[in-house]
Amino acid sequence: MDEGAAQNEAEAQPPPVPAVPTATAVPAAPVQRHEVDPTVPYAIVPGPARDTFLFYHVDASARDVNGLWDYCRFCVSNLVWVNDHFVVTPNPMYLNPGSDLEERHAKIKRVLLNWYRAKRMVSGLSLRFD
Repeated sequence: MDEGAAQNEAEAQPPPVPAVPTATAVPAAPVQRHEVDPTVPYAIVPGPARDTFLFYHVDASARDVNGLWDYCRFCVSNLVWVNDHFVVTPNPMYLNPGSDLEERHAKIKRVLLNWYRAKRMVSGLSLRFD
C-alpha cells in the first residue's frame, strides 16, 4: 500500500518545466504625436445649447477673457473659457437669420476675430511710457 501511494503521489506532481531562455524586455520608444498645423487661426463649432458655439483661436488663452469680454459684451450674452476654447452665448439681437452656423454668427465672429487682430497689432508695437 505504501508503494501504491508513493507511486500515485509521484504521478500527481507535474514534471519540472525546463528553463526557457527569456528575452529581456526592451522599453518601447515613445510614440510621436501627429501634430497638424492649422490652416486657419480660428474655428467655430456648434455648442452644447441652442445658439451657443465654441470659439477656438490659436492665440487664445484664459487671460483673454476680461479683455475680450470688454470688447464684445454688447454682442455676447455670456463668454466662458473652458480648457482651450471659449463657449460663446450670443446676444440674440446680433444673430443673422439663417440656418448655417457661420452665416448666423457672422457679426459675432467678426467682432471676436477683430479683437485678436487688434491684440496682435498692439503687441507688435514698441511703446515706451516715460
